[in-house]
Amino acid sequence: MAEEDFLGLSRPVVTPVVEAIERKAEAELEAQKPTLGEAIKASVDEDWIMSWAMRDREEFLPDPDFQISKDEFDKITSGLPEDYHGFVEDAVSPAHLQSLREEAIRTFENDKKLEQLGWRGVGVRFGVALADPAAIGVSIATEGVAAPLIWGNKLSRLQRAFRGGTAAATTNALIESYIVSQNAVKDPYDILYSASAGFALGGGLASLGRADTTDPINSAMAGMAKAADESQRYELVTAVNRKITGEGSNETIDRSVGAAQDPLNPAVQTSELRGDLDEALDLSGERQDPAFPKLRGGPLGDMAGFLLGSKQPTGNLLGRLLPEDPIGFRADPTQVIQPSADLLKTNLFKATLDDYYNTVNPAYKEWSKGEGFTGVTGYFKRTMNLPRRQFMELVADAIENPGLPFHPAVQRAAQKQSELQRDLLRNMKDSGVRGSENVPEDLKYFTHLWDTFKYGEASHIYGDDVVQNLLTRSLVNATDELNEDAASMIAKSMLLKIRNTEAGLDSGAARLFTTDQTESMRSILVEEDFMTSEEADRFLSLFEKKPDNTPARLKRRLRFNMNETIPAFNKITKTNEVLRLKDLQERDAEQVFTSYAASMSGRIALAKVGIQDETTFNTMLRQNLAEAESMFGNAGKPRAQQENLVAQTIYNAIINRRMPLAADPTGIYARSTRLLQDYNFARLMNQVGFVQIGELGNAISIGGLRGILQAMPAVRSMLRSGRDGKIEDPVIRDVIAATGISADRNINQAINRAGTMDVFGEGRGDWIDKALFFMAPVKRVTADISGMAPVTLMLERIAARCAVQTMTDLAFKARKMSRKRLAGLGMSEEMAERVYTQIRKNAVTQKSLLFRNYKIKDINANAWDDTEARHVFFAAIARMTRRSIQQNDVGNLNLYMTSTMGQVITQFRTFMLVSWAKQFLHNIKAFDFRALMATLGSVAFASIGYIAQTQANAQFREDKKDFLKERLSIKAVGLASFQRSSWASLFPSLVDTGGAFFTDDPVFAYRSTGLDTNLISGIPTVQLISRGLGTAQAVSRSLLNPDLQFSQGQQRALNTLVPFQNAIGIKNALNKLVDIRPETTKIE
Repeated sequence: MAEEDFLGLSRPVVTPVVEAIERKAEAELEAQKPTLGEAIKASVDEDWIMSWAMRDREEFLPDPDFQISKDEFDKITSGLPEDYHGFVEDAVSPAHLQSLREEAIRTFENDKKLEQLGWRGVGVRFGVALADPAAIGVSIATEGVAAPLIWGNKLSRLQRAFRGGTAAATTNALIESYIVSQNAVKDPYDILYSASAGFALGGGLASLGRADTTDPINSAMAGMAKAADESQRYELVTAVNRKITGEGSNETIDRSVGAAQDPLNPAVQTSELRGDLDEALDLSGERQDPAFPKLRGGPLGDMAGFLLGSKQPTGNLLGRLLPEDPIGFRADPTQVIQPSADLLKTNLFKATLDDYYNTVNPAYKEWSKGEGFTGVTGYFKRTMNLPRRQFMELVADAIENPGLPFHPAVQRAAQKQSELQRDLLRNMKDSGVRGSENVPEDLKYFTHLWDTFKYGEASHIYGDDVVQNLLTRSLVNATDELNEDAASMIAKSMLLKIRNTEAGLDSGAARLFTTDQTESMRSILVEEDFMTSEEADRFLSLFEKKPDNTPARLKRRLRFNMNETIPAFNKITKTNEVLRLKDLQERDAEQVFTSYAASMSGRIALAKVGIQDETTFNTMLRQNLAEAESMFGNAGKPRAQQENLVAQTIYNAIINRRMPLAADPTGIYARSTRLLQDYNFARLMNQVGFVQIGELGNAISIGGLRGILQAMPAVRSMLRSGRDGKIEDPVIRDVIAATGISADRNINQAINRAGTMDVFGEGRGDWIDKALFFMAPVKRVTADISGMAPVTLMLERIAARCAVQTMTDLAFKARKMSRKRLAGLGMSEEMAERVYTQIRKNAVTQKSLLFRNYKIKDINANAWDDTEARHVFFAAIARMTRRSIQQNDVGNLNLYMTSTMGQVITQFRTFMLVSWAKQFLHNIKAFDFRALMATLGSVAFASIGYIAQTQANAQFREDKKDFLKERLSIKAVGLASFQRSSWASLFPSLVDTGGAFFTDDPVFAYRSTGLDTNLISGIPTVQLISRGLGTAQAVSRSLLNPDLQFSQGQQRALNTLVPFQNAIGIKNALNKLVDIRPETTKIE
């Protein structure tokens, strides 16, 4: 008979054979485990500040000729896992290298000892870290060793656990910051992960030994800790049993090179459309209406719902093909929602850039060190990306001139960029992007990205005719079969087009060089405003057929001689100079590639859903308008025109083109507002990581508590990378390669969750651009110190692993999923079974006796022989993960949120607005146990984040006790938990905005940014201007009027204007400035 554990799972009866195996396994483990004293000594050696500070370290002088060969690398890293090879990069001489190896060995041996103790080793390590005398000295100001006793008199045991976690997080971060600077094996991210783990384990688990087990919450948490510990024991027994009996394995080790390999290729389940709209409508299947159409209008209305609500067949089809539906269900929830172009583009784009930066970022670091950017100053310059443009221009040169002797790091980056561009081209051909079929592969080709500012400047200094002549000569000297008349027409049209478009965006010029079909070329020339219809006809007549009647190819042979120059008279300086073609282009390889990848991945995704070129899309827009007129007369035109505007907005976002309502990104207005938003991000978003803890409740809804528990042992391998930059955990590695999930930090997009998407673009090189350039690394610092980047990364990987485990459980019938849930993920029951078959056939799993399922060890995606099932599987994983750890897709936004002013008004509220449909309405439509878990779990974990943040902010305050009493009352915690839950949306803002007419005291005042909940005064830019003017007035009045003084309130307002002002530590210090100010402005 089976017994039940605390989770309600039946546990199989342990037979005598299993007991014998278990005893043998436990005996082997016990013999290898270090004693408690050895574990404490190892932890002290690794984690105490004084242990590192008192080590006798020799200073090593850099050897300029020092290099490491492959054989030397293999020798020096012998016996050490890849995780510990990082010390090689920091060596400056042979003696230094040997010294660093000895430290790495010591760290490895200590880690190995502690890991043998499993979860107990984690407890020892955290306990020792918290007992660090140096750390305690730092913590004296925060009540030191007496803190637990004081807190115990004020709070329940559960609240004490939360505070204990906060103390552990803070202390660990302080300790780790010093040790990272001294240990070549550790990474700066260890500081952030140490703080996160300090809260989760220090508060949640360390206090369980003292918890009242009669309390159901404490009992459940104690059971969770016990289950996590037992899971390792049961899986070890299973592994030993498998070795003895040869049973219980479902592993497939086929990893041959010939196996199917295409992790970036998006899912395809939509009908293949071939450009003919009637055929497209016939093949597209039945109409799908939006869920809750009346609740998706007004300021909360999303573009996906608006398009799906179209009465015309083509409008409805556009709503199915282009955007992701935030609700995740149709009106008929059993209708399968095929992967949208937006989802496919996001997966491909992020996965491609993650692959790109895994090579480029280490190469940049290596090159910059070789160029002398070392030490503290060099590190600062590298962090601020000051030498990065120089490196990227060298990469561009290396792509076009692979035979020249560039630095090895430059060559590696150039090779990676060329290979990825080739892969994107192959994907375009495979996906059916029209025009790509005749594009030859050329690893030496560097994408031409024209700079409007440079064009304008050159035209102003040298004249339009000089610039046009330069373009003409470049085309004639590099393109076969192109006469001077044709080249001149192209040059003239290009000059006009580029000057009237946005630099860095898809200006349409790319389409000019992706076809050799005369009619397609004519359509492009006219649609992209290169020429009028008459000019296009005259231009195309210049291309005569060859004697063999083969059309002259326009693509690829239409090239530029990038080394072309022309004598030019500078009308400003009155001197003769030389103008180069390169002077008119963006030569930053990184900017060019990210823009190219964004555009091409979008076009690939569109082709996958049947929109194979822009002509097809424009035909659909015209058809939608014609259908509206046919069905409703003139009365139907306004709605259809609005639908076309929405469709065009989504389409432009997918192909990386400026959205219709957005201002020119190179103009002063757009760049100024972007600078304001960047500054607001740096000054207000430094504690947002606490809020994100609430999303762990959504992650639990994917696979339940057992899904989280099964993911926990793999957390370390999910977060660590080997020397190749790839994640250790093969499950997460496959997920990232296919979807780009959790790659935002690596590809420098850490702020995507806080606002709408950024379209790649260049400015005009003035002070605004310089400020924007400076703010880029500042924002990254904010994303890191706030916990936003590391917490998001960790949550996304945990959620993704839970999603994969859920699909594995479904494959082995360890759990069930409703038909409507499968439909929302993009799977019919038939397709789901195909996915399950591939999992059972190819995935590497291990039977878990504790959870009665097969634990996923490796997806083994390259071995799947059902390519369509593999694509659908990863699309489903992406959907589950991007909903639980919410990402904002363009179709989830209201149309007016894509305007420049709309982005300013909704800054830091985009998440809340999107959550209306993506969380609140989704859970209502789902109306099942998973939805209930997401709703309750989000509130529960939001309370944890709020309590932790409150405790951190209380440190060093003069009124700490009163502050904690007020902010941690049952009422305050309850209101804050609701406001910060993933599904609260704008309810708190609407309440406080309406309540402002009756009272000055808001009901909800718990935003992590410190902003008002009011819809008007809570706009960051409004607050910045208001407090900036108020502070300037207060300062001037206190200086001019001897009867007035600068008060606490005014100091507090001034503090909010400073970058990083609400970061933990900085905020505490700024609070001391408030305390020394008088309470009133009037001198008494």
